[in-house]
Amino acid sequence: MLKADTQQHLTLRLRRIGGQVRGLERMVTEPRLCVELLTQIAAVQSALKGVGDEILHYHVQRCVPESFSRRLRTNERERLAEMEKIFAQYCKEPTHSESVSQASSVPEVARKTRGRKGSPT
Repeated sequence: MLKADTQQHLTLRLRRIGGQVRGLERMVTEPRLCVELLTQIAAVQSALKGVGDEILHYHVQRCVPESFSRRLRTNERERLAEMEKIFAQYCKEPTHSESVSQASSVPEVARKTRGRKGSPT
């Protein structure tokens, strides 16, 4: 279970995310470009992923060790620390260079569809 200070911190983050979602809902009813909507959706998804990552780290650092009925041996603590490190690496957002390489095909797709009948641009 989350401690009170962690609950408060995560509740504040979730309220901010809720505000983002309400803003997105308003945007949908306005004349907005699809790319603007998709940008806001990506921001909300990223924010939610961050909350999930934080809960996962909390679980590995606090809940798992507390679930043992005995004191952990050194090698067991080391394995948990290793697992936390792996989770931290897995949960990290892509670096700038990875984001750029993944996004490099987007302009090409946009160029190919620009001017076509029924295209979004």
